[in-house]
Amino acid sequence: MRKKLGLTRMEIITLIVTVLMILLPTLFVAYAWGSFDGIIYRFTNRNVVDTERALEEEARIMRLMKKSDYGNWWFFDFRISRDGERRIVTGWSAQSALDPRSPWHDPFYTDIVFVHTEAEALDFPDNIIVAWPREYSFMEQDINNISRRVNERPLVTFEEFGLTDPVTVADLVDNWEKVSELMVALRILEW
Repeated sequence: MRKKLGLTRMEIITLIVTVLMILLPTLFVAYAWGSFDGIIYRFTNRNVVDTERALEEEARIMRLMKKSDYGNWWFFDFRISRDGERRIVTGWSAQSALDPRSPWHDPFYTDIVFVHTEAEALDFPDNIIVAWPREYSFMEQDINNISRRVNERPLVTFEEFGLTDPVTVADLVDNWEKVSELMVALRILEW
């Protein structure tokens, strides 16, 4: 046997002891938990479920941050409510309330919703941050710049983003994801 494996008797004994040292605690845990299936479930399934949940939560947070950045870009007003008290804040304040990495994070707030007017914002519960286009801003000029840039670049068309020329203020609210994708394509705003 020594010639086939190329190991000395001491090396074989050391190998067996090492394997047993690794295997025995695992067997003990299996016995304590009741079965090998329990070990497999506890070490694999739970981690997979936790990882999926964490990835879903991270995707939700990234979407909220993207919405907040978009609202900031267009100078939307943001309404934050708590205990019936309503405040109009900047998008950065709204983003800080939603981002769990922020020291100002508040798990009470769960989403950002875009609406057309401040009056529409009153219909939402306090845990939803609501944003709408300001009446007085450079929004119309910026929207016209989008149309101009699309017309200057024949590789980018409104149709490929599901939009029509010209983009309107209503599109900024109703089709925010499409407008955001168009802006990225035009390199107006990099996410």
